[in-house]
Amino acid sequence: MCRRKVIGIVSFVLFFLMMPGCASRLPDEAVIPTTHREADVRLDVDRVPRWLPLIEGSDVCYDRIDLARQRDLWNSQRERRAEYLKKHPGSRLRPIPAWDRNTNGHLNLSNGQTLKVEVWERYLKNFMESLPLEKRHDVLEGITRHSHEHDTIDNVIVFEPLRHSTGHYNRSSYIGLTGVLRKDAAAGFLKIRYYGVSSLSIERFAVITDGQTYQSYPIDFETDTSIKVREWAYLRLDDPEVRGLVERITGSNTAVVRFQGRHNYRDLVVPDRMKYDMRTMLKAIDAINQ
Repeated sequence: MCRRKVIGIVSFVLFFLMMPGCASRLPDEAVIPTTHREADVRLDVDRVPRWLPLIEGSDVCYDRIDLARQRDLWNSQRERRAEYLKKHPGSRLRPIPAWDRNTNGHLNLSNGQTLKVEVWERYLKNFMESLPLEKRHDVLEGITRHSHEHDTIDNVIVFEPLRHSTGHYNRSSYIGLTGVLRKDAAAGFLKIRYYGVSSLSIERFAVITDGQTYQSYPIDFETDTSIKVREWAYLRLDDPEVRGLVERITGSNTAVVRFQGRHNYRDLVVPDRMKYDMRTMLKAIDAINQ
């Protein structure tokens, strides 16, 4: 009887000691058959960069993810419209055209500007491809910071300060560059515009750059008073005196334009954005004319 108790106690102790080891022990990795291993389900990482060059030879890039988002949204709306028209054949709504006929799609650029896809495909891409690689960056940087149109008759690109409703040039006085671009020649003008409530009848202007004063000769300013008062004049950029003035403005810390009228005057403190826009377009013009 005693012997049975002893055997029972020994068996219980051995079982108690072996239980933790059995419960915590995992099979060695080597004994797991490879056919039973779980597949690697990690997401495939998108290795294509978000910003892609707009064209070879330029550092100006576009946001491909934003462009894809616009395209997906457009196609989704197009599909929904098509389904609606199937159910309502008498509707006055029109089918939405394919993406390549969308005139509202735009490219968000790395220089902070936007460019319509339709404009890029219609004329600007061909124009840029006609230029040597070493000229493309400066020209594209300058063009995308200005409003531009393609003159199909003369086959030139006409540019002027941006017309965006929220920009520095809208409903305000400004100084900037306008002109025309061809693949082998470019011509520019300095445009000086006053915008205000009352007419100045401007006869000349002065520019103060870091304490240095430039006084213009008498100039005939054009005037438009249809909405608010606008008075403006153009000066040829190939005039060395005008070219020097633009370079002083774009390279200055502080530049002030004084519109001098018959009986009054107004001042314009030139923002850094205007200086930078003029500087980039100067480089574009120079690159084409080299």
